[in-house]
Amino acid sequence: IPIARQKIKTFGIDASSKILDKAKEKLEQEPELKKYLTLVHADMRDFSLEESFGLIIIPNRSFLHMLTVEDQKKALTNIRNHLADDGRFILNFFKPDLNMIASQSASSPRNRMRRTGQFTDERSGNLVYSWETGSHDAHQQIINVLNTYEEVDKEGVVVKRYHKPIKLRWIYRYEMQHLLALTGFKIEALYGWFDRREFDRDSREMIWVARKT
Repeated sequence: IPIARQKIKTFGIDASSKILDKAKEKLEQEPELKKYLTLVHADMRDFSLEESFGLIIIPNRSFLHMLTVEDQKKALTNIRNHLADDGRFILNFFKPDLNMIASQSASSPRNRMRRTGQFTDERSGNLVYSWETGSHDAHQQIINVLNTYEEVDKEGVVVKRYHKPIKLRWIYRYEMQHLLALTGFKIEALYGWFDRREFDRDSREMIWVARKT
């Protein structure tokens, strides 16, 4: 939606119908953006649009939902097929923290629930507190996270509790470099943060900018 506000023709693709429904609700509040934004219910591995794009982005570490090498290759190949010859492909995800992986391994006694934040529910106006517990499978490079949410009314009573499990596969720097090369990309830049600072040993994030080979 922020991109569409710049009057740029944009396609938003997501495999979750619930996420798309939320986007549609927000779009109804700014109906003038509908001519710029098209929402598509599809999977990044096999979506098919009769369009080529000058810019394709996978934000918010969404690429880590690809849990196998085969899925990663399918997604990257499909994205390349939709990228214009002079287009750019940008994605970001965190740099794996080996100390965290060790401390949150499945066998670690330190694998405990921790508070991650709070927010206000848009519909009820109640505060929602969030907790997270997770484990890392170093052999498979898989993170299993269980997010727990508690909605509290004005009297301090928990009126709703729900859980959202997430499974991600982390990727190392040179592993991603090989994946991009294998699927027909060349790397234009690798940044360590969103201000385009250089990627180094202290970076927490990897922001990849790639083009077709």
